[in-house]
Amino acid sequence: MKKKVLALTAVMVLGVFSAAAANDNVTFSKPVRLLKPNVQSSFEKDFEWNDVDYSVKEKNNQLIFEFNDNKFREKHDIKGYHVTGAEIGDLNGDNYPEIFVYLKADEMGNQMKLIGYSSNNGKSMSQVYLPQPDEVADAAAYQGFRGFDEMSIVENNFCRRFPVIENKDGALYMNGMMRQIQYKLVDGEACRRLEIDRYYEYPIMMEK
Repeated sequence: MKKKVLALTAVMVLGVFSAAAANDNVTFSKPVRLLKPNVQSSFEKDFEWNDVDYSVKEKNNQLIFEFNDNKFREKHDIKGYHVTGAEIGDLNGDNYPEIFVYLKADEMGNQMKLIGYSSNNGKSMSQVYLPQPDEVADAAAYQGFRGFDEMSIVENNFCRRFPVIENKDGALYMNGMMRQIQYKLVDGEACRRLEIDRYYEYPIMMEK
């Protein structure tokens, strides 16, 4: 599978690094400037899949999922978070969609949150579960994780990527690498869940 490499601009990287420094006393080789998160007050996006309409809305600290002419409607309290994006894809190859919404805490430095739904043969929707970093079986996958992550669907796979932070002699350092974790969607006992398929690292690229 072709890797999707994340190219970060210098300003974006410095903003992420400075947020880490403010929260975790991270050491850097040169000064950085602090950037505040760009908090959206509202979000709305519509999707269509096999002639069925799906809708995602953020309103009054609530995230609202709707599909099939509002016959399915779910609400989530997202106070303290804001939506950064939403995507649709077929992650388990059943020809029905998954809809993933990505949220970030309003405070700087906090990790991303996923609220996702999977279609049950186009008749209903069930929520998808993403295990927390301390719940995964392969602890090495999240070694060096301290937030500042991004989420996306890449070639019908869910991916999470973050800068790797190392602890050396009591100080925290960005080691210049980005780790990308690729998940697969599987059927669980109570609901569908995302499980780690593979992960790899690549250098953080900074534009000159």
